[in-house]
Amino acid sequence: MFFSKKEKRDPYQVLWKHLKQQSPQVSPFSTESLWKPPKEDRWSFFCPCCSMPRKIKGSASPTKFHVFQIALTSVLLTTIFWSFFEWKGIFSFVPLWIGFEVFYRIRMRIRLRCEHCGFDPYLYLTDTQKAKEEIQSFWKQKRPDLFEESAKAPLEQNNAQASSVGSNDLMS
Repeated sequence: MFFSKKEKRDPYQVLWKHLKQQSPQVSPFSTESLWKPPKEDRWSFFCPCCSMPRKIKGSASPTKFHVFQIALTSVLLTTIFWSFFEWKGIFSFVPLWIGFEVFYRIRMRIRLRCEHCGFDPYLYLTDTQKAKEEIQSFWKQKRPDLFEESAKAPLEQNNAQASSVGSNDLMS
């Protein structure tokens, strides 16, 4: 990997090119590598309030792997507390599942809230008036200058002048 003075290359690009050439191929005619990044669950959508693109990682409901983890935890707890519960310890799965489900859904609801405008789709589906109040409180915290009385006064004066000019035009 020696280069002449005229030819300057980034060593990382050279290494990447070398590794790409050495990677195993599916067939001699295929350009696709066997080394692919893992597939991620992502929701991609636009915020209905501010139209910003949003991406949320994760699935809407717990997966089979989560169920396996909870079952494994309940088996582990049953073996640890065998002298107290014996076979009844297996039913620890139910409270563990309930706790996990509540925690998972709270985290998903937090992720769904738009960080740009404060829109919460779950709250909007349950109570639209409360959702509007939440968006307004979000903007009051983020930009308090928009809600000050001094900022509203010039707007009201302009509206009053515009309405008086419009009424004078109608009179003549």
